[in-house]
Amino acid sequence: MDYIIVDVICVNMPEITSEDKALIKVLRVEKGWTDDRMMCEFPARQWKRRTLYDLVRKNDQTGTTDRLTGSGRRHSVRTAANISFRSLFAILCTELREIPVSRLISLELLLVPGCPS
Repeated sequence: MDYIIVDVICVNMPEITSEDKALIKVLRVEKGWTDDRMMCEFPARQWKRRTLYDLVRKNDQTGTTDRLTGSGRRHSVRTAANISFRSLFAILCTELREIPVSRLISLELLLVPGCPS
């Protein structure tokens, strides 16, 4: 039996630029176009239907296609204080795992939530 090897090339779709988002907003607000009509009118842009649908829905709900402020990752996640606390917490959890069970029962230690097992 002969096998045919086919190279598969993954092509990433172009991202929607801020100009595209502005165009989508204008077409939706001023002309009332749907996502299907935008895809038919601009086939060279290669927009995906779901992406257009999400942008149109977001524009209808919030009035803008931009991200809301504070919708990303919090800046306090990787502060020096948090990093040192987490490393200290990991050391404490490691030490608690090394203590024999009988010793833990006699000391009546509280279980610390969040310790990896």
